Amino acid sequence: MGVITFNGRSSDEFGCTIEERPNHTRGSRRGQLVEIPGRNGEISVEDDSYSTYTQKYKLAFKEGSTMPTYKRAAQVAQWLLGARGFCRLEDSFEPDVFRMVRYSGDLNIEQVAAEYGEAEIEFTCQPQRYLKSGETSYKFSAGNARLGIAVKPIPNGVESVRLDSYGTALISAASASLMVYDSNDESDYTLAEMETDSENTKHLFGTVNVGEYDAILVDAPMLITSHLTYIYADGSTEEIAGSSGISFALNNPTSQTAQPLIRFATTEHSPVNQTLTYVADSFIDPNGKVSTAISQSARGRYRTTSPVSVSGFNYAYVTGRSYTFLDGNGNSVGFSPYTGSQSNVFDNTMLTIPSGAATIVIGGNTDDDFALALQEATPSQTSGSIAINETVATVNLSNGDVVFLDCDLHDAYYPGGGNANAAVSFEGADEYPTFPSLAPGMNMISVVNTEHFEVEILPRWWVL
Repeated sequence: MGVITFNGRSSDEFGCTIEERPNHTRGSRRGQLVEIPGRNGEISVEDDSYSTYTQKYKLAFKEGSTMPTYKRAAQVAQWLLGARGFCRLEDSFEPDVFRMVRYSGDLNIEQVAAEYGEAEIEFTCQPQRYLKSGETSYKFSAGNARLGIAVKPIPNGVESVRLDSYGTALISAASASLMVYDSNDESDYTLAEMETDSENTKHLFGTVNVGEYDAILVDAPMLITSHLTYIYADGSTEEIAGSSGISFALNNPTSQTAQPLIRFATTEHSPVNQTLTYVADSFIDPNGKVSTAISQSARGRYRTTSPVSVSGFNYAYVTGRSYTFLDGNGNSVGFSPYTGSQSNVFDNTMLTIPSGAATIVIGGNTDDDFALALQEATPSQTSGSIAINETVATVNLSNGDVVFLDCDLHDAYYPGGGNANAAVSFEGADEYPTFPSLAPGMNMISVVNTEHFEVEILPRWWVL
């Protein structure tokens, strides 16, 4: 017996079970065989892509339900047939992965007894089985970043490696470590002895001879400065990273190239103009509660009687139970439920006003404060770059706090869904850019201009 979870809902919710362990199906490799006149045999033309495939399950109703079979069948039909596009599918037979699937075909539930029914259901599956471990993101900014964290291969000719870390937050040698080792035998390693500079108790340093080792692991805080230096046999040196950037390695545990989702964000803003308004004074009574200028809906909820213009502003602070941004035609372009209400509206989380928003409407209950603060601000840092292996992507944040780069869909977008492709450029790219990808094994990643800039990487590891 097993369980599937499709589009966020489990088969258990519908009193169903998977009766048999399903076949382990995989999609076929795409490609074609081509005959060349005058040449023996055939040649293979491939593009390293795979086809979708069909996954079947035998679904059965559990016994003991008081609901008639036809009603349970209607609920299952809505669950499976009501989903749009490709949705997430998990099953208890492969608990470490999930797939993106679309329910295909009809739904024919055979009624075996008055309270029992069964059906063979099938999904059209994308070829990737995504590892759930690939849903753990890696976030890097000047405030929380660490230099290294993972493995780097040591270049030929390097004789020793030195790590320097110093800054106001550095306290003890336990704050940094440096290790070289044999990548074929990780039990064979040498760990540097970190020391404190006698003239500066805030300065740690350590040097380790490479010998026959070919890999390095660094774990050191990005304080004021963290330097990793290669020292060659002739005495020449090469500094790998400093306070202006973060360098680290990320190991792809699969044999498949992963297309990550990358989030770029500015971490500090410089206010240009701001205004505090209680959604116009007429909207509250002297005690700060809702007045007649708030209309009541049929469900007993309240909202502002007319939308408030957000023209000229790009950030908002809101108190109330919910808010909705509207475009010029009155259509929603961004909604959020209640997240908290502060007596000082500027203590609330700053909201980025979505692209295309013209007005805002606030809703809540009769005991809510309805406060709105609008602010025009510019990011303290408007651009930053990330290099994954040899691909460099630079993002411009002058038109929004956050930009997502989806390397699978080859698309960039703002949180509200607006197109952000014009905000991203690729170094040395031709007409169609090469999007960053995470190759099997070790990937070298660098993030630059991190003072007011944050990068988060969702790897999305996958297997066949």
